Amino acid sequence: MNHANTSLPARQREVRDYLGPDRVRALQRPIRVLDYGMIIALPALSIAVLAACFLVQSPVALVLLTLAQGTIFQLFGLLNHEFFVHRKVGGQFGHGLSMLFTAPIQLSATRYADAHWAHHENVVTPEDSEAYKSDLDTRLKRYLFLTAIGTRWAASGKMGAGRAPYFALRRPTAKAISRARVEATLSALILVGAVVAAFFAPKAILFGYLLPLLLVLPALNAIRILIEHAEIQPDNPFSIASRFRCGVFEEILFLFDSGEYHLIHHFLPNVPFYRMRAARAALHDFFDNRDVRRTRGWWRLLRSWYLGNRRHGTWWSAQTAPVAKSTIVGGRQG
Repeated sequence: MNHANTSLPARQREVRDYLGPDRVRALQRPIRVLDYGMIIALPALSIAVLAACFLVQSPVALVLLTLAQGTIFQLFGLLNHEFFVHRKVGGQFGHGLSMLFTAPIQLSATRYADAHWAHHENVVTPEDSEAYKSDLDTRLKRYLFLTAIGTRWAASGKMGAGRAPYFALRRPTAKAISRARVEATLSALILVGAVVAAFFAPKAILFGYLLPLLLVLPALNAIRILIEHAEIQPDNPFSIASRFRCGVFEEILFLFDSGEYHLIHHFLPNVPFYRMRAARAALHDFFDNRDVRRTRGWWRLLRSWYLGNRRHGTWWSAQTAPVAKSTIVGGRQG
């Protein structure tokens, strides 16, 4: 994996000191109208897509709607990540609101939050909850990871030796266990309800829910998860996420949480998505001065990952040959 991460809080303080308290507060200041507008608009948009699947007959339109719904489902997860895991939007009602976005996509809000905090506390170290990505050491595993089956296999920890499951509660309090059970029950009820509804409106449920959930969402999630920390400099303590420039397409697709934005997120996790461009401008020189190198974009990362078979969490430009499975021992290059 990467360098020891015991100094991450010190590096986060260095970022805040560089910006100054006033600028940090300005970057983290929420716009509540936008926050609650998103909470209302995103489910409404998903329902509209579902209704459109019921009404349209064109196969091309149905495919496009399926892709759109899968993208919206990814935004459900990203909104939950920002609003309810980090920024605590909704206060005491936050957990209930988070289930509005996680239960339909078969995600436990409590288990995800627990795993995600472990990721932030131990990012790019062997203790990182996302260390399972180093187990994706063959092309077959990497392509399989784009599917719901492959995602579950990797998250189970069984793809690599001695790996703890991603969704295992690391802080198994009575409250967390109870919430996780409620969430699992709600997700199961939604899935059973969708299957029953498919007998009455098969086209709408198939193209508006099941295919987006089982095909599109896993692929988009896999792409996002892989590129977030794909190419980094193991010897640079500030290089903890792939640094590449995002255009408008990537900003929408990943809700300002990929490339440079994801790097910033690990140092300033409470910056709202709508202030990420300002944060990028404010920290551009900071990362340049610490020699955090840029990579050439997420398409290049995916090409190098799938076709070049590069090892996750290393600086690929220094590698002159693909990393074959035989060179991987215990998650490290032999």
